[in-house]
Amino acid sequence: MKKFNRLLIIFVFLLFQICTIRVYADVLADVVDCTVTVNGQKQILNNKTISINDRIYLPIRELGGILNLYISWDDNSKTINISDIGIKNSNEIGKQLDLKESKVSIKQVDFRVKINGYVRTLKNKIAVIDGVSYLPIREISEYFGIDINWDDESKIVMIEYKNDINNENTLLPFELNGLYGYMDTNGNIVIEPQYRDALPFSEGMAAVAGENGLYGYINTSGDIVIPYEYGQVDSYEKTVSNFSEGVAVVNGNMYIDKLGNKILGEYKYADDFHNGFAVVETIYGKFAYIDKEGKIKKEYDTEPSPFNYGYAITENNVIDTNFDCICSLDNYDTVDLNEGYITVSKNGMYGVIDTYGNVIIDFDYKYLSKFSGGLFAFRNDGDMGYIDLNNNVIIPEKYAYADIFIDNIALVMTSSGSEYVIDKSGNILSKLDSIKFYIEYPKGIIKIFSDDNEWFYLGQNGLAIRPNYIVDKK
Repeated sequence: MKKFNRLLIIFVFLLFQICTIRVYADVLADVVDCTVTVNGQKQILNNKTISINDRIYLPIRELGGILNLYISWDDNSKTINISDIGIKNSNEIGKQLDLKESKVSIKQVDFRVKINGYVRTLKNKIAVIDGVSYLPIREISEYFGIDINWDDESKIVMIEYKNDINNENTLLPFELNGLYGYMDTNGNIVIEPQYRDALPFSEGMAAVAGENGLYGYINTSGDIVIPYEYGQVDSYEKTVSNFSEGVAVVNGNMYIDKLGNKILGEYKYADDFHNGFAVVETIYGKFAYIDKEGKIKKEYDTEPSPFNYGYAITENNVIDTNFDCICSLDNYDTVDLNEGYITVSKNGMYGVIDTYGNVIIDFDYKYLSKFSGGLFAFRNDGDMGYIDLNNNVIIPEKYAYADIFIDNIALVMTSSGSEYVIDKSGNILSKLDSIKFYIEYPKGIIKIFSDDNEWFYLGQNGLAIRPNYIVDKK
């Protein structure tokens, strides 16, 4: 009987722990009368923003509307569900507040948060004011690849959405007789071939090479916005990049803004900005993260990874955007961080951990890919298939090779050597011939290069996108 009572007490205790929301002592937050813009357009807010430890918080209802996310509240499990796919739930969280003072008392709580169906551990606690839940805008936006910038002088939160590849105005580079132009996703020619090289559009601008072999930047109308004076065609060292978070790398080692102004100094090597920071190699041979003012935030002897969903790997440790070490990876042989989860191997077997080191999938696989599109490609004894974060087999082992999912499609090869595009149910969308390699473009577009030196784009419907002149020729 005593043993039964002990078990009952343990069960009740665990149940209490699962169902109870931890509430911390009240703290004071700053009420910030700031402006929020999306792609330069001012947004109308029903409630004021607040600042906790210099982090801007928005009411969850406002946050969902501004970031175009779908929000729901599960009262039974006390869970906030956030998604960028689905139907918006009418059970919205929050109400309109009347914040007149410069300070406000808030409660900090640990509600469960699910993002696209997966439980996420937020670095910053949820704030509650009179029943209204506030979330940190930068941390939530990072999960969905949305760029956030803060202008402290004018108190403006600037939100930038990247080009939507599913929009008919999205432009893709193509080549004809050695010159490059741009077409839309229907294959219609929008900007005639005239450039020696052309990069994809990003944030409304694209790098193109002129007759002098140097790069400039154009807008979606084909107008030259930044003159041809950077980089060099076919140069490995003097490269240029797309704009990322309002900044582009030119000459492989320096940054410019969208007006073409040189900013942040020069480095031995410079990478794109992600989550507000970029990896550079300094003139002293050290690797470092810099912010957009060029300030060195942290230095390392070896090159760290770019930030991905708010986390990065440095010298075998996981860090957050505060540059705090939150998890050691010393016990693992290989690591691959993507979309908030880390595929790791140990003693020749693969598993998955989260960014805090918690084991999500046990080390039961001979191979696991990085997490992408909500699934992992896996292999045990022979063929490959796909599992989800809950270790459920979504597509059984039936492929000789299975690539990662890019949004909702993946490239696979059967034992006979046939290559296909499949969806997440394993349905064949199209058949491919002799793929040499591919390049992933924004929003799920894939550029395929075949063994016979032909190329085409692949849309999320699994069908080819080619310039109309190619279609007509065929």
